[in-house]
Amino acid sequence: LLVQPAWLGRAADRLAAALGSPGAVLGGRWPEALIGYPALWLGLWSQYRRLDAADSGRSAGADPRPWILLGLFGPAGTAQAVALARGPLLEAVARGGAALAMGSALGLAAALAGAGLRAARRGA
Repeated sequence: LLVQPAWLGRAADRLAAALGSPGAVLGGRWPEALIGYPALWLGLWSQYRRLDAADSGRSAGADPRPWILLGLFGPAGTAQAVALARGPLLEAVARGGAALAMGSALGLAAALAGAGLRAARRGA
């Protein structure tokens, strides 16, 4: 679902060749791993913080809906890749799972880093 320009695809192929196995594991699922799932986690984390702030009477912060909308490209792209698999189905599912795992790790790291920066800013 995320359209990739030809030059970006060639650059990703070169990067995958340089990295070896991580590029081979993700295959063409890098947009979901680097954009979709991290954005989904950031949006869900922001929504959690908004709900927590509403319960405690603090300011709610930014609207998480743009992050969540961008994040929905992750699961949709993975579902599309599995549905249109030209190779073995298990390989497409495994690459989708690898994209989910990598994207989730990136998204959770970004959300926790943002929470740490907010806490440091409040404490200073």
